[in-house]
Amino acid sequence: MPAQSPSDGAAADAQPAAPHPLPAPVTPALNEALVRQAVVFLSDPRVKAADPLRALEFLRRKRIPDAELREAFSRCSLPFPQAGAPLPPSAQVIPWAPSPEHFYAHAPPPHPPARRSSWLSALYSVTAIVGVCAAVREILRRYVVPVYFPEQVASDEFRRHSANIIRRQEKQIGTC
Repeated sequence: MPAQSPSDGAAADAQPAAPHPLPAPVTPALNEALVRQAVVFLSDPRVKAADPLRALEFLRRKRIPDAELREAFSRCSLPFPQAGAPLPPSAQVIPWAPSPEHFYAHAPPPHPPARRSSWLSALYSVTAIVGVCAAVREILRRYVVPVYFPEQVASDEFRRHSANIIRRQEKQIGTC
């Protein structure tokens, strides 16, 4: 037998070189902010007591991807619901609900800003009220009282007539 060199023996004992190992499957990085948001929601006692399928559907409507949802469910020690399971009737989602913007051809008009009252506007208001009261008084004095209270008119005329007589007599006394 020919003598083998130590390097030849080591090569003979070694197995054939293995191909390069396959890289680990690349998983997309989780959005930690979305996972935390889902964990906070799922940690609420009311949500834990409710149907997990409803919670899953709610979080999907918030546009949180399934990878983040699976991670959030595992952090909260909740089983991830089966995607094919039907929703209970109470959890049915209304796909579209009309809002006030849909009733207008354009956006509804904004509410006018609240006005602050000033002393000047208060003065105008008081002046208008006094004017209206004076007008009502004159209408009553000229048209309503003579019709319904003729004795009042007669006594007023008597007073005026008496006042005129007294003035005339005072003039005559003063001119003498």
